[in-house]
Amino acid sequence: RTYTGPVVRFLLRLGLDVLGVPGAIAHELGHQAGCWLTGTRVLQVRYLRFGVPAGYVIHEQPATPWRHAVIAGGPFLLNSILAFAAGWVHLKGWWRSDPAWASPTVLLWLGTAVGMHAFPSLQDATGLLDAVWTRGAGFFAKLLITPVGAVMVAGAFASWVFLDLAWGLGLAWFAPRWVAGAPLFGGWIR
Repeated sequence: RTYTGPVVRFLLRLGLDVLGVPGAIAHELGHQAGCWLTGTRVLQVRYLRFGVPAGYVIHEQPATPWRHAVIAGGPFLLNSILAFAAGWVHLKGWWRSDPAWASPTVLLWLGTAVGMHAFPSLQDATGLLDAVWTRGAGFFAKLLITPVGAVMVAGAFASWVFLDLAWGLGLAWFAPRWVAGAPLFGGWIR
């Protein structure tokens, strides 16, 4: 008797990673946007590559832990907004295609893929915690940023149980319908 659970989980994760390429690109854009907003110089960017990590943004050390938090949290905010926007465009029927199933399929795929990559990487989370605890940050920075970093660590591990997929689907499908007061199920093709 063989145990195929890890193999199946690996193959599913690999498939989600391949389908999630737009989300990986948006994730790195979120970090870069955080750098721009905080005035932190970007040294090198790789939006997508084969390997681990799938992309990266190398930047100077942020001047404060608060700026580090903005850079680390940039992907969560940007990817969540973009995922919701893809679902909203579908819900409102602003993009129609021939055949009719193409636009909702593409929008749900893009929204889910981008939303999945809103979750921080473990490197993002630990980098934020290191910045707060090793650079002499003030008491309030430690008090407020440490729980955020802890949630980011949990979010990084949550992708192992596909919570990132649930987040992406929630943002791309359920959140726009909930905001608009539309039925949560049905209405795939508008």
